[in-house]
Amino acid sequence: MASGLETGQGGEEVLEILDMFKSEKERLDVLMVEGTIYHGPKGTGKYFMFHDRPFRNWILDLAKVAHYTMAIGTCSSRLDRRNSHWSNFGKTRHCRAR
Repeated sequence: MASGLETGQGGEEVLEILDMFKSEKERLDVLMVEGTIYHGPKGTGKYFMFHDRPFRNWILDLAKVAHYTMAIGTCSSRLDRRNSHWSNFGKTRHCRAR
């Protein structure tokens, strides 16, 4: 028998939480992203899907309503502005750790 993750089902509790933030029924003060945000294949983001949507689209939606969005680590923060996918998130500020 396939698990919910294998069939694209499951995670209803997580979906409810994401929808509450996305619809602004709950305030999202800080969105912290650690790790790679998949954009392939060919810019679709379909390498990592959650409830029939690329997970990066969930991140984009949440970043639009979050008061602060933080990218933690080298994979998610990509300081090279020319190649940064954070430009999709609207206003961004790139900071370097000291």
